[in-house]
Amino acid sequence: FFRKFVGEATSGSLGAIRMWTCAVLFLMVFLEDLPSIALLPMETRSGEGMLEYFYRLPIGFGRFVTSEISLGVFQLLTEVLLFFGIIGWLTRIVIPLATFCHFLLLGILIDYSFFWHQNLVLLCVMLVLSFTPCGDGWSVDRLWKIYQGRAVPDADRTSPVYGWSRYACWAMIAWPYVANGLSKLQDGGFFWWNPINLRTNLYMDTLKPREYDWVLSLHLTHAPDILFALMGLFTLFSETFFGLVLFSRVARRIFPIAAIMMHIGYNRRLGLKLVSGNLEEEMYVIFQGKVYRGF
Repeated sequence: FFRKFVGEATSGSLGAIRMWTCAVLFLMVFLEDLPSIALLPMETRSGEGMLEYFYRLPIGFGRFVTSEISLGVFQLLTEVLLFFGIIGWLTRIVIPLATFCHFLLLGILIDYSFFWHQNLVLLCVMLVLSFTPCGDGWSVDRLWKIYQGRAVPDADRTSPVYGWSRYACWAMIAWPYVANGLSKLQDGGFFWWNPINLRTNLYMDTLKPREYDWVLSLHLTHAPDILFALMGLFTLFSETFFGLVLFSRVARRIFPIAAIMMHIGYNRRLGLKLVSGNLEEEMYVIFQGKVYRGF
């Protein structure tokens, strides 16, 4: 199984995943206005999910969420930790802390709005990276060890440890796509791709109040049904069978590109954010087995 599906990898491959994941999350956090949450009344909270446990603990989490200064400092702390994750400084400590802080930040945003799936995949990848030697390549930690004359893994040497770590990151990306595809089949059946259903979902999501105003899908009201049917079939196929990337080298060259095309298409039509959590470029980076070597 290891030789056929997992394969060995270099420390640079795992370091590249760490860098790109932290970079995408850093941009997402930077674009948010977390302190403005303090201006919202507590009654607007949904009160669901794991974040509710923090409110029940005697740690003053409710006062923390209603303080603009506290939220601003917390957002800055999260950005600093993610930046340290990008450059790979103290990764053994920084990556778990950045994962926890992003979990809280994302939970607060969702708690005061609605559930969305953007950045959840990245959060899962960060959780996996917390238990891997992702600081051995493409990192300040590596350069500091070299400067001190300490031993570091050879940049060109592959190892099963990095291979399994990379494979675990792949799994964290693959299973949400498969789950999305199966949930569509469960909720809408095999004919989820029906043009009427696709039109309803697209128009409904476009008309929801959001902080951006892209209404391209409203210009497709006169588009033929075959366009929406093809979009639905393409989405259903690319998500449901995305798990094949864990068992096929050919699939690793097809489904990430299909996911990129799917996200670009739906982003243009729905008005969703193009950067945070959609993994267009990240998909390409992660599934290229031998791109990153000698740093």
